[in-house]
Amino acid sequence: MEITKKAKFVTDFYGGKGYLSGDVVVQNWLESQADRLLHPRFRDLKNALGNETKLEEILSVFNVDGNGRPVIGNWMLFECSRGAAKVAGIWTKFQVSYDVWQNSVQFTPSHVGLMNGRKITKPDFVEVYTVSLKDRSFFKAYQVIKRGAEFEFRISFPEDLCTKVEGRGKAKEILPDEEKSTACVEAVLDKMASVGLGAYRRRFGKFEYIAT
Repeated sequence: MEITKKAKFVTDFYGGKGYLSGDVVVQNWLESQADRLLHPRFRDLKNALGNETKLEEILSVFNVDGNGRPVIGNWMLFECSRGAAKVAGIWTKFQVSYDVWQNSVQFTPSHVGLMNGRKITKPDFVEVYTVSLKDRSFFKAYQVIKRGAEFEFRISFPEDLCTKVEGRGKAKEILPDEEKSTACVEAVLDKMASVGLGAYRRRFGKFEYIAT
């Protein structure tokens, strides 16, 4: 069974993959952000330009497809669904365990493209934060795509994700419950929108579903 969903980010979407040395596409993109980097709060990032080791420490970027365009990886949707399954309470409501969920569902395509009237080919801007922990603080920079970007994905699941019992005694059968299985998946999909995608998911990466 399969459900297709089209969604739109209602908050900005932050890249969560570490920068890798020698990424020319990212280097060129950072150079295009020169005006923005003139602001004092971007000083640490500006000083890191040309220092690959430092960039690896502080910069988080988007996953990209073969053409270098930002994408949402299907593994990101899968991880989001795992968190959403707990929020949705699928064991209590549908008797589907978290192990069964993660072994039963699949998201496609592997690279989910982003649209904003047309294909998004590069991040919109870079943002910076000072991350404070109990014993230390450190500087982080993120590629960002502005809210409003749209994407579409599919989730596949077995018809017997949920089951039902029919008959009694020797005639008793455990059968797939397609209606309940679909309801379970829809419940998780609903919570995925509030769990969010990418870095800073508690504040960013939230989305809503739109008609296809």
